[in-house]
Amino acid sequence: MDGNRRYATKLNREKHQGHSDGLRNLENTVFWCKELGIQQLTVFALAKDNLKRPKIEVDTLMNLCKNQFNALSKPGGSLERNQIKIKIFGDVSMLPDDVQEVMRQSEERTKDYNNGTLNVCLCYNSKHEIFDAVESLA
Repeated sequence: MDGNRRYATKLNREKHQGHSDGLRNLENTVFWCKELGIQQLTVFALAKDNLKRPKIEVDTLMNLCKNQFNALSKPGGSLERNQIKIKIFGDVSMLPDDVQEVMRQSEERTKDYNNGTLNVCLCYNSKHEIFDAVESLA
């Protein structure tokens, strides 16, 4: 989900508004993939370095995560109607408690769905991932 800030800048909008637009389009992307027969979609939504951005941008991202994932996974929501589960990956402990809770609830609500999977990577860092992989091999 890279490029939301550049998109906003190109349209002379605030950077955090680009994140709002990008996350709203995630739902469409999930269903386009389903229509194409793609069973697994992985999005890299929030790198650890993104948490160092200006407070208004980070606050917007956190609120977007809470609101969008609640809406997607709520009973009667689009993921339930389409039986698509959410799997969260990354160091979610870096997120505020209320956002962590929404992520946990989203996974729990959708865990038994079997019509596709939306994998969401949050608070990841490629250097850390490589280090963990090498360490586990050693």
